Amino acid sequence: MNMRLACVVSAAIICSAFTAQAVPIDEVVPSARYSVSGVGSNRTAIAVKVDSQSRKVLIRYDDNARTEWVSSSRLLRSYEDSFSDDVGETALWGIGAAVLLCALTDGCGDETSSASSTSSSTNGFGIKVTNNCHKEISILIHYKDLSNDWNTKYWWNFDPYETNYLSSEDNKRLKTNNSIMYYYAVGDGYVWEGDAHSVKVGGNTYGLKKFEDSQGDTELTFTCSS
Repeated sequence: MNMRLACVVSAAIICSAFTAQAVPIDEVVPSARYSVSGVGSNRTAIAVKVDSQSRKVLIRYDDNARTEWVSSSRLLRSYEDSFSDDVGETALWGIGAAVLLCALTDGCGDETSSASSTSSSTNGFGIKVTNNCHKEISILIHYKDLSNDWNTKYWWNFDPYETNYLSSEDNKRLKTNNSIMYYYAVGDGYVWEGDAHSVKVGGNTYGLKKFEDSQGDTELTFTCSS
């Protein structure tokens, strides 16, 4: 079961178990305060007199001092009375409220989502490249692998408007847990280079641009004018 749904169900079960109940006529206490059902929310009244034979109670409303005879079945324990009767009940209401709060926020979360997120972080994130140019481009990157070693890999060729993940020679995706990487790219008449870092490949030195992406897979996009 989805954990958030389980939280909501648990809160409903816990709280509903202690929903205010009608007060039996033999438990109505004169001068005690009760909630009165059927007269709007949050109306309370003081029990003035009890008629056990007719099972009715003379009450005086708190808000306007009006009195009337009502059936004892309309009297509910007031918030303060029902909670003062039993400390254990109060504790369970607290648990119910905490579970409900958990359900309405990210506290409960989803076990599957949490496990998936942890697994992705442990296994590293991929490096996704999108070529939004109308030209083919070739890419070189300098990145930190899952062993925390810096590596320089090259050359991947991307067709115009192609999107793909960078993979090694054995067709395994490159993975990293580091949010920073460096890159150099070149196309027909276009060069993406910088001075944030430099590497030497095949006797040539390339100035690299710095790129940072801390949200899941690293997504690098190249654009050029027509």
